[in-house]
Amino acid sequence: MTILLALFFTLPGVNYMGDRVYYADGRSLSLGGIGSVIEFGKNPAAFCFTDRITGSITPSYIKNDENRGLRVYDSYGNNIGTSTITNNIDHNIGIAASSIILPIKNLRIGFQYSPLWSFDYYYRREYRDDFYQLFRTETHEYTGSVYSLSPVLSFSYNIISIGFRQDFIIGSKDVMITVIRPDLPDSIVQQNNSYEGKATRAGIVFSPNKHFAIGYSYVIEYSVEDKQTGSNLDYPAAHAIGFFYQPAARIPSKFYGEFSRELWTHAINIFKVGIEHTVARDYSIRYGFCIFPDYEQTAVWTTVLTVGGGYRAQRFHFDIAYSYSKRDYSSNDFAALEDLGNIQIDESSSIFLTSLSFTF
Repeated sequence: MTILLALFFTLPGVNYMGDRVYYADGRSLSLGGIGSVIEFGKNPAAFCFTDRITGSITPSYIKNDENRGLRVYDSYGNNIGTSTITNNIDHNIGIAASSIILPIKNLRIGFQYSPLWSFDYYYRREYRDDFYQLFRTETHEYTGSVYSLSPVLSFSYNIISIGFRQDFIIGSKDVMITVIRPDLPDSIVQQNNSYEGKATRAGIVFSPNKHFAIGYSYVIEYSVEDKQTGSNLDYPAAHAIGFFYQPAARIPSKFYGEFSRELWTHAINIFKVGIEHTVARDYSIRYGFCIFPDYEQTAVWTTVLTVGGGYRAQRFHFDIAYSYSKRDYSSNDFAALEDLGNIQIDESSSIFLTSLSFTF
């Protein structure tokens, strides 16, 4: 029961609204998740940066690695180390944001697929007695996501672009909890949920010249309904403002920044920065940083380091990105859940994306 409480306490994203997908495509991820002032990001007004018919697709690979340990103390009460309880590794292959854009003079008509929240998580623990005999095995498997299929419309006039995106949201979550004991029949509990909903996004980009742009986007609070139970997953309104700046005098580097504020019960802030260097005109090197708190437990922070690169030909674009993130539980207080103060959790994720874009 203790470990079950720990699972539900330390993984609110899995059990409630999911873990956010904070990036768009490969370029976005390599810049720390910036999405307000790049072509295929989460700001519909930024579609106006594209002046040709363009399609893109982004295969993704995600690895989650979680370790749980029990703090060990000597007879004087000094912490002398950690005894490993579990090591859980989960692998997922899928598609990140994909888009198609059709420019008609100052108008951009597009369609975008975007993962929004991920439920993927895997947990397994073996229980052994004092003689190291296995007497119980417990496995929790969560799979699924919430994603949007969205028509996009944006319009540019002079140095200002505005855009709107209507998200038709679809999703599913499958849960299977298995308990195996040698002396009792296996216990398997399965749960299947499917979701539907809508959300509206709007954005604006101000770009006085090719060296500077600032963008703002807003999503109205929305809900997705569980078709099996009729209950809702409620997501908050969110603001995001971002910019890029390239110094004059032919310095081939762009500096990006973005600040987002999500209005949960306790409003949370998300910070992203990124740098993009152009090398030999057609090649780019990028790196970035992102940090955000958990929306249920604001003492739990995730820190993300990203790196990547890109190649731009006349009709073909290729981007590659890698990120490493670590979730920090050190400031979290487990005292409210019985004896969980001795539990130490070490959770990290690795994401690898490749984006392919074609222009006509």
